[in-house]
Amino acid sequence: MCVPQTLAALQTLSTASQILSTPRESKYQQALAHNNQILAERQAAEERRIGQLEANKRRVQTDIEKSRQRNALASMGVDTSSGTALDILQDTAEAGEIEARDVLRNAQMRAYNQDLRANSFESSAAYQKRRGQNAFGQDLINGGTTILTGFGKGGGRGLLRY
Repeated sequence: MCVPQTLAALQTLSTASQILSTPRESKYQQALAHNNQILAERQAAEERRIGQLEANKRRVQTDIEKSRQRNALASMGVDTSSGTALDILQDTAEAGEIEARDVLRNAQMRAYNQDLRANSFESSAAYQKRRGQNAFGQDLINGGTTILTGFGKGGGRGLLRY
């Protein structure tokens, strides 16, 4: 006798649980995507910082190499302010700067990839927010329909007698 009413009540509880769980799940996914976005942005900034440090380190190494070359040439009595000796020092400086810029460019590419990841996570967070908002409204409509259908199948007749 109470089976239709019990089934309708259980169906109502199940529907209510579903209505509440979808927005919670979306909110969790949104928060997760937002946290991942923050991490990717921090990693991009770190890549840029490390790249700048490594480029500066390469420039210092080039300066040290130029000093060694200048000392070696001077110890042989060669004038380092002109001619072939100057060309050697300038070539070393140019090669060192090219290497420093390569290091910096590679770091910027890694940072750019992290920026892309951050943008992707930002989009995912926005999507999850909209998904939760839309799902809540849709679940309310579906839940109301389910509850009314349950009452229409006879479950509601027993409850309305009192």
